[in-house]
Amino acid sequence: MSNTDYVPISCSFHDALEHHATRGDVVRVVYEGAEETQDGSFWLLDVFAKDGADWVRMLSVGEDETKAFEVRLDRLQAVNGQELPRFC
Repeated sequence: MSNTDYVPISCSFHDALEHHATRGDVVRVVYEGAEETQDGSFWLLDVFAKDGADWVRMLSVGEDETKAFEVRLDRLQAVNGQELPRFC
């Protein structure tokens, strides 16, 4: 999926993600990974724009090695059980 294929998400959901990131909340996230759907608990660190798309920077939470990574917002499927609405 290239950045030219980016589909904006709902503005209200974008605002909710920014709220969680500002507070440093741990949330349950389901997103489309490179090879399969991923599901887990993550600290939301930042919501930002890059290369014509919106992204979220997250930190994994769990017993495994902790790592920070970025996911394009249109790859998110649900946050805290709430499905992600598309477009502003």
